[in-house]
Amino acid sequence: DTIICVNSGGVILRECTLTLKSIPNRLNQKFAALVGFPTTSINLINCDFIGNETDHTAGVISINANLQVSNCRLSNFKQGAMHVVSKRDNRVVVQNCHIFSCALVGLYLQGVNSEPQVLRCTIDHVDGPGIKVQRGNRAKI
Repeated sequence: DTIICVNSGGVILRECTLTLKSIPNRLNQKFAALVGFPTTSINLINCDFIGNETDHTAGVISINANLQVSNCRLSNFKQGAMHVVSKRDNRVVVQNCHIFSCALVGLYLQGVNSEPQVLRCTIDHVDGPGIKVQRGNRAKI
């Protein structure tokens, strides 16, 4: 389940708040604020993503999509703030973001030979790695 699911085309979110705080506690179901599927384009500008500390929540899941995240704040996600799987031809840029108070991982970058960029981000209070880069991924941090 998700708040926004991008199956095709693209989405631009500017100055939005997506929150999973209202989910009833301990549903044992996984929720994400935003999910993007292959060949889509996602542009997030100055948005707040807020998870639920008691359930399996994730902020952004991007699968082989073009992803631009700027000046966003992601917090309180028990299953990680961002999971990004990309191919070499996907443009992935995460810049000037603040990721905090999460569990598992802050930002997880996957995809062999992909070249995501993480620029000028602050990551703190994450119970796990702040940024996890999968083997074969050529992230520029």
